[in-house]
Formats: sequence, C-alpha cells, structure tokens
Amino acid sequence: DYESDFLKDGKWSRVDKRASSMILACVSDSVKSELLSTRLVGTLAMLSRIVVLYRPGSIAERQQVLRALENPHQAANAAEAVVELRKWARWMARATDIGIQCPDASVLVRGLDSIVRKVLTDHADIAFRISMLRYTLEAKTKAKTPCRFFLTDKGCYFRDPGYYGFGGICGTYYDNLTARSSSESGGRSWLRPGYRKASEEELLDADHVRVQLAGGREVVLSQGRHGSLLAEKTGAASSAPIVPLGALVQELGCQVSWSRRGGLVIRHPQHGAIRPAIVGRCPVVAETQALDLIKEIESQKLQSLENATRATARALWLWDSTRPWAQHLSDFVRIGGRAAQLAAMTAPGSPFSAWSEIERALIAENIELSDRAGWSYLRALPGSRQRRKRMMALPWVVHLYSGPGRSVEPVFRELDDGRVLVQIDINRSKAEDMNVVAGAYRALLWAAATGRIDGIIGSPPNRPELVQRMMWLTVVAK
Repeated sequence: DYESDFLKDGKWSRVDKRASSMILACVSDSVKSELLSTRLVGTLAMLSRIVVLYRPGSIAERQQVLRALENPHQAANAAEAVVELRKWARWMARATDIGIQCPDASVLVRGLDSIVRKVLTDHADIAFRISMLRYTLEAKTKAKTPCRFFLTDKGCYFRDPGYYGFGGICGTYYDNLTARSSSESGGRSWLRPGYRKASEEELLDADHVRVQLAGGREVVLSQGRHGSLLAEKTGAASSAPIVPLGALVQELGCQVSWSRRGGLVIRHPQHGAIRPAIVGRCPVVAETQALDLIKEIESQKLQSLENATRATARALWLWDSTRPWAQHLSDFVRIGGRAAQLAAMTAPGSPFSAWSEIERALIAENIELSDRAGWSYLRALPGSRQRRKRMMALPWVVHLYSGPGRSVEPVFRELDDGRVLVQIDINRSKAEDMNVVAGAYRALLWAAATGRIDGIIGSPPNRPELVQRMMWLTVVAK
C-alpha cells in the first residue's frame, strides 16, 4: 500500500524478486519463517516487517508506547474502534517485546474505555452487554495486581485489605526483634506518626491491630487514636538498624540487581557482592554488616558537608567584597567562564591590573564548573582512573614546580588528613606543562574555582608567566 507508482511499474518486477530472494538469504531462520508465514510479497513489505522485528526500543519509543497505552485515540464509530483496539493490542505486544514495565491495570482499562467511550454512548445495547460482562468478571472489585504499596515505607495508601485482593494489612518495616537489619529505600515506618513508647493511659485507650512485621511475623500492637503504633517498651533488643537502599546506590555507588533465580544482590565497590536473605518479602543482612554500611554512608555525607563548609569558609575570606574586582571574581567562582576572570583582572583596584592584555588573555582560560566537565579536565593530568576519582572526592594540596627530583610515590599521594597531594612539574611529565592550553593549568583552575584546592606550595619558577599562573590559582582557590 505504501509503494509509489514508480515502484509498481512492471519493469521493476524482476529486480523486486531478486532483491526479495537476497533478503530471504541473508536473514536468520526465525526471521525467514516469520516472513514466509505472513505471506509477504515484495521488497518493501519484507523490509517493513524486518524493521518491526529489529526495532531499537529507545527512550523515545518507550515514551511513545506508554503514551499510546495510556492515552489512545478515541474512536468515532464502530469500525474505527476495531482498528484502534487492534492498534492498542499491537502497542501492548510491543511493550512486552522491549521489556517495558506496563502501567497499572486501572490505567490500561481507562485507556481502553477512552477508545470505545463514544461508541458505547451511541449504542446502548453494546454498553449494556459490556456492563454485564464487567459485573460477571468482577473487573472493578476483584483485582489481581499485587499491591504496589506493600513494601513502601508509608504502607498501604488505601488502608483497605481487600482493595488489591491480597487479604491482609500492608506490613511495616520493623524487624522481628532479631539481630538482623532490613534494606529498603527509606528509613521510616509505614505509619507517618511513627512508632514510640506509650504511657499506661494511652495503652488503655488504644485499639489493638494486627501488624505484619518486616521479618514476616504478625504481632498485635496498640494503635492510638491519631494512628501511631504504641509500644510497651523500647530498647536495644526491640529495634534493629535500617539501611536505606537509596543511599547505598547514591552515596556509596552500589549496584542493585534482583532476579527470580538469583534473588537480591547488592554489589559494593569495596566489599563485593552482598546477598541479603529474604524474610517475609523483606531483605535482611547481618546487623554488624548493616552497621558498617550505615557508617560508610554517614562518612560519605560528612565528607560532603565538610566540602560545603570549606567552600563557605572561602567565601568569607578577608578581602573587601565590595570592590569591583572581588565581585567579578565571585561571579567567576559561581558561574565559571572567561569573561568574569578578565573583568576581575582589569577592574579598578585589582592587583592584576598591571598585567598586559596578552598575559591576562593567556591566564583566563574558559572553564565550566560542572563535575562532568571537571572529569574531562582531569584527564589532562597523568594518572589512573582511580586517582581521578579520589581527586574528585577529596580536597587537594598542590605542589607546583616540584622540580626534577624524585617524586612522591603513588601510595603516598593521599595524605594522613584525607587530602590528596598533586605534584605539577614539566620535568616529571610533558603533560604537566602549565603553558599548554586546555592542559594541566585548566584542570587546576577548575579545582580552584570549585573549592577543591586547600593549599598551594612550591618554589617560584624562572619564567614570569608561570609565577602569574601560580598567583591567579592562589587567589581563585582562596
């Protein structure tokens, strides 16, 4: 149907047959059987079917599939409704083929209703039969989709045991009072008010509810009139640490995979694979291991807080912030770029105003302050990928023009106080030439502007332009 009159001309029939035979010869057996079973004739029809079979499944296509399932086109008549329903079925098959997590059943049913809404309005007899079928199948009351709120930290949103057909109350994240820890993506109870110790008067006025714990055991607890779960006693034996799974991925760089055969596997960058046990649909690990993970998360957050505090301390340096050159320098530290650097050097009262225009132009390199740009800048410095990762996370002490002597060994580059020693000298490596554009100097300028340089030491070099670069790095770092 999509062939033009030019392609349908009889003089191309032999070429079309020859191309069709070549296509059948080059495809796999499964694709060949698919083409033969559908009785496709012609090169264009075969290529179209092959494109359907070898579809890429990109992000744009996934969005298009979900949009077609959730908001399909509304049919104007019965014939168009049949066509749209067939299209919807093909979109559903497409979603299954590329592995898309289909929307909730209620969302899919709403999309189907939007297709046939006008048709059912015009044909009352069909609408009556559809209503009888829904009543017979109990489509609105007998849901088979698992409760998606069962393992969330807030518990069941509907607070109705029969809404999703599982016949029980959604469990909380409190462990079964054993020396185990649960892993989840929050760190709170499923009840917003919390879980606390109650007084005798509150226990007398409270209602008794059955709660399923994270370990799978069901207990009867007291619930206050505001919805809080009340405990008779609290202590070390009545609680267990909870490891936030989201922090493991974001802060520590862990990778989480969950398969039906292998179960849940947490791959730690240093500790390797961690395989939690599943108790009552809740992943649990040993308490000592959980405490170690929590310690690593808190240490990482403490390091981030120290970096933010260090940047704030630099902002409160003792120069006069009301001077124009200082304001331009603050703009450079905030947004990056080259114009703010030149403005800071040429503004009235600037200590760098005596430099020539050529010297200022060579020193003010254009940089971006994002971490992604910094990672590309650090590639100009010699070293491994592991060293660049440490330089991205830890503060620096820069030793400029360290000389041709023996350099510090790589195992001693990280100082005792957690800072990284960075040595720069052309005698050590040609890649550490400070005069090269988009080289080592740009990486140091980015580190100084983002607050990663704690100190700069070194002997004054012989060439004046190197002294100027050292002075500018020192001012930007402070």
